[in-house]
Amino acid sequence: EWVHRPVPPIVSEALWEEANTILNHTASKLKRTGRPAVHPFAGLTVCECGTKMYVFANSPKYVCKGCKNKIAASDLDRIFQSELEGFFLSDEEMDRYAKDAQTALSGKAEQLSVLEAEHRKVKGELDKLYRLYMDDGITVADYRPRNRALSDRLAELDETIPRLQAEIDLEKIDHLSRDQVRGEAKDLFSRWPEMAPAEKRQIVESLTDQITIGKDDVHLKLLYSLPNPRSQQKATHSHGLAAATSWTREG
Repeated sequence: EWVHRPVPPIVSEALWEEANTILNHTASKLKRTGRPAVHPFAGLTVCECGTKMYVFANSPKYVCKGCKNKIAASDLDRIFQSELEGFFLSDEEMDRYAKDAQTALSGKAEQLSVLEAEHRKVKGELDKLYRLYMDDGITVADYRPRNRALSDRLAELDETIPRLQAEIDLEKIDHLSRDQVRGEAKDLFSRWPEMAPAEKRQIVESLTDQITIGKDDVHLKLLYSLPNPRSQQKATHSHGLAAATSWTREG
């Protein structure tokens, strides 16, 4: 027998319709030869109204279906390349973000030390409480709630400490020196005009948190870590270190 229960939709009706429109449009082009063009900034470009912007058929621009805001794909490509040069090749910015990364790492290391000390303390208190109970120094009624509270806290620490340690280890491994970052950024900047759209897409996905298109400006939020431009490895998003830059649009 089937039991039917009303549940909220996973996606909105508007998103469902938009997805089907894109799928239907793609299906209608399947008979064409050659690979479809890859748009490097699709999915990461958002209009200031909150709607994602895409390049639709026969259009050289990223367009917002909601408010009709648009920007030429060539302009966005030029801005992104300039950002690679302007931000990632700046000694001042590199030093500042390296300092921020080290500060964040030191903060997590200090937090880990505090949690490990608390873990030893809670474990010791549990042992003392158990010995007190076995020596009939405390009643069962008093023992149970205290034991439960200490055991719950110990379980929380057993879960939190390894996770925090893993984050610290990852950040140490992923941390790049300023010279390494500058070298990779120079390579990306110089090769950018000759890159294939698919290769540009890989770089954009690795470096970009979000691109917001306003009526008169463009706001880029780029991640600090750089991937190897000749590998499939992507920069991790876990650091929370990003560069936010605004560009004034012309024309």
